[in-house]
Amino acid sequence: MASIENIKSRWERQQRRLQIRGRRLSSGSAALAGLRFVTFFCILILPVGLHAFDLWVWPWAALPSIALVPLFVLLVRKHRRLRTVLRHLEMQGRYCTETLNRCAPDWWQRLTNEFKAEAEANLHDYAQDLNITGRFSLFRWLDRCAIPTGRSVLHDWLLAQPDQSALDVDRWRRRQNAVRLMTSLRLFRLRWYRQGLAFLEKHRTLFELDWLHALQSIQVPHLPSVFVWFTRVLALITIGSYIGFSMDWNPAYFMLTLPVQVLIFLWIHYRGRTVARTFAPVADQLTGFDQMFQLAERIPAVPDWFQDHQIFGGRTGASGEHVTGKMRSLTRTAFLLSIRNNPFLHVMCGILFLYETNLLYRLERWLNRHRQAVLIWFAELAELDAFLALGNAADFQTDQTWPELIEQQSERSGQILAARSLAHPLLPPAQRVANDVRIGAAEPIWLITGSNMSGKSTFLRTVGINWILAMMGATVTAREFSFQARCILTSMSQQDDLSQSISLFYAEVRKIKLLQDKSHERNPPSVLLLDEMLRGTNARERTIASRSILQQFCESPAVVLAATHDMDLVNLCTEQSRIVCYHFQEQINSGRMQFDYLLKQGPVTGTNALKIMEQEGIRL
Repeated sequence: MASIENIKSRWERQQRRLQIRGRRLSSGSAALAGLRFVTFFCILILPVGLHAFDLWVWPWAALPSIALVPLFVLLVRKHRRLRTVLRHLEMQGRYCTETLNRCAPDWWQRLTNEFKAEAEANLHDYAQDLNITGRFSLFRWLDRCAIPTGRSVLHDWLLAQPDQSALDVDRWRRRQNAVRLMTSLRLFRLRWYRQGLAFLEKHRTLFELDWLHALQSIQVPHLPSVFVWFTRVLALITIGSYIGFSMDWNPAYFMLTLPVQVLIFLWIHYRGRTVARTFAPVADQLTGFDQMFQLAERIPAVPDWFQDHQIFGGRTGASGEHVTGKMRSLTRTAFLLSIRNNPFLHVMCGILFLYETNLLYRLERWLNRHRQAVLIWFAELAELDAFLALGNAADFQTDQTWPELIEQQSERSGQILAARSLAHPLLPPAQRVANDVRIGAAEPIWLITGSNMSGKSTFLRTVGINWILAMMGATVTAREFSFQARCILTSMSQQDDLSQSISLFYAEVRKIKLLQDKSHERNPPSVLLLDEMLRGTNARERTIASRSILQQFCESPAVVLAATHDMDLVNLCTEQSRIVCYHFQEQINSGRMQFDYLLKQGPVTGTNALKIMEQEGIRL
């Protein structure tokens, strides 16, 4: 695994190359823009000048301008392509900057991706205690998703462990293999990110997919195929008779058919008003989706996890048809429906060609075939985005390893967690302190004592957050990591709630009751992370209750890691064979405290609360 300095150096070189190329292409874009203007000016002015100075007889004076039109079209196309390349370079530069920001010690202050503090985090089993959501959180650290729906999938994965895939060894291994593959696809991830971000900045609301859910309930007016063919023939007759009348070939028959077309236009215009309101606003925005689907179809390799997914264009055997073509068909239909936004063009084309009749007919057929499948396509697109985010995190981080899932029926079923050099992934590499952790079925309850600020709470969070990552199939911050899939439950940072008239002690009691109930479940078993149980009450009752609760946990299949300052609980290690004691301890050198944050066996031998208060100037 590369060091953090090598990773930073690689991305800094990439960023410099992008900046140099961007400046060169910007100069070319400015030159093309000037040449476009000159060409367009010549097309407009050249015929007038030649005719005004009697240099060429009209209409032959227009020939030079006509000859310049292909050149102007070519310049427009080249300039548009160059602007697209510049936009992609800008997105690649942002990708490099975001990667470098994640390598910084204060990464959570530098990142530009959005986060939101969720009110329901207190009700979740581990979201708040393990820093899964929020500003300094695992979700924000992992989030390199290109589209909001992918971000939602990643968020749901983090809050739903262990899910069905983590409890099934074969499915878990296929998911991990998928993350491994995404880790190796650096160029594809870069293309995916730049395409998604460039489109997202222009059409942010579209990615929320409200229009997609409205699509499921919309009712397109049913038009019989006979009626549709009648309108097509009628429009051809009207146009043909008008041309014939203009050439003096036939009488004005179009005066008979045109009133019929006006009536049909008014009727279709009224019938299609609801459909137009849904599709017209997103007509030009839908063009970005077929590009995302097309990019998904061009992924260099498809892992087994996606073998049933349809977005890969038949490469997995799930579907022989390409989703990109289907989305382009919907895009064209929506674009033509957006003609309603131009009243003059809508009335003229609507009466003369009866175009809305054909569009509603095509849309009805498309929805009948793909109304339900389109939800699956976008769900698969979001899932691919979340996998790419996990692969990106595994690629640019140091001290990472791929975890191994221990089967319940294997020879190592007595081993619940075995980790070597386990550290917290959200801490900078220079500040991480790694510890070895081995939890077996014989001693599943750890009582962790230690002085203040010695690292007890951070150790609990380190175990929990890496366990979550392992169940997702992602990399963990360790050199070795073997685990059983278990339900993570925490009671670490309970707070009072004035709005609900709930005190700190009552909030703790409710959470511990929940932990007691779930600790006896066996499918799957639980991992309980407890930090200072019942700190909202007095020392005597806290000790009595904590002893009783820990003794009850000894009768359950749960793993319990409990951090405490209560030295009276240490006696449980000799009374219960299933309880083992560990501690963290500071060192005092020249009157100053130094913390090594290393886990040691046995109970702590001293305290430091008075020393800390003395150093901070508190008079005692």
